Amino acid sequence: MHNPRLYKSRVIQFTTMYARLARAFIREDMPNYLIAFVTGQCNMRCSFCCEAAQKMRQKEELSPGQWAYAFKGARALMHLTITGGEPFMRDDLDELVIAIAETSGVPDISINTNGYYTEKILGVVRKILTALSNINLTIAISLDGPPEIHDRLRNKKGASDAARNTIAGLSLLKGDYPNLRIRIQSLVLRENADILENFLDETAGWPVEFHEIIFPRDVNNGSKPIRSLIDSYRKLAEKQLSKDRKTNTTYLKGNIFRVLYKNVLRKLNGDPFNNPCLAGGRLIEVFPDGTVVGCEMSRVKDKAVIGHIGDSKERLVDICKSEKADRFRREVAYRCSCTFECAQACNIVFNVKNWPELLKTKYDK
Repeated sequence: MHNPRLYKSRVIQFTTMYARLARAFIREDMPNYLIAFVTGQCNMRCSFCCEAAQKMRQKEELSPGQWAYAFKGARALMHLTITGGEPFMRDDLDELVIAIAETSGVPDISINTNGYYTEKILGVVRKILTALSNINLTIAISLDGPPEIHDRLRNKKGASDAARNTIAGLSLLKGDYPNLRIRIQSLVLRENADILENFLDETAGWPVEFHEIIFPRDVNNGSKPIRSLIDSYRKLAEKQLSKDRKTNTTYLKGNIFRVLYKNVLRKLNGDPFNNPCLAGGRLIEVFPDGTVVGCEMSRVKDKAVIGHIGDSKERLVDICKSEKADRFRREVAYRCSCTFECAQACNIVFNVKNWPELLKTKYDK
């Protein structure tokens, strides 16, 4: 049945996104993709936690008002990822997300979570979507395999059951909020590589839009243990690429993942990347204390800081125009390539030679 409210929301999202795309390409406004580490707090101690996240655990946190001020004028921002730590450990997460969205008008937001605090997550999501009826909100839940494996990897008993309960609860919320999306994220590790193929088959029947597989960041791709992970990732990626596009997600987002997997496989195979890295401008990241970096990867950490928000009263749009940001783009990002999926997604969208594949609606079997 036709839903006038949903139709109006989709029209607003469409026009907003393409207006921002025009600003990004014609006026070269930035940032376009932003990753906000809103807290360093975490209720789990995963052995594979990335270096950047570990260093954030003791950092001070900006208030919602400080975050919102920094986003003033960000009218070319198309996607915002909220992450941590565990974002839902903040008691004001709904206030923070709403403040940023109302200030910047960003139409597409995702929140990464381990899914442990089911009732709190459902309450926060309901508040956000009630206040922001014209955004797409994706909740990306980390789940690395069957319960016994996931709980062991996360060093948290009951972590898997909680995440599954959260997925079930969010699927019920979608009846009231059709602009809500659910995604599973699985990191490919030695401990789960052999079972992830069966796990992908299991989750194919779950009420989620996509199950993303992720290759570890900041690793030495030539080491023997990592070579085995590369083989596992290749097999899993090819399995995902062979699937028909799901009807309950947008074909554009599905196609971005298709191209993303192909590019990561090229990198892992030693082939040169065909997408220049746009970190430090198109893509930027902000840490809990307001430190703005061009990229979180440890290999560039000594040159990554391009500004600060918060007490400095700097805006992100001004930081992207700064000499520090320009130098990072020219001297660091331009010469770099990696398997960081967020950076790759941004690079894919802003390289026009990818557009024919991004706009495909059918794929050969």
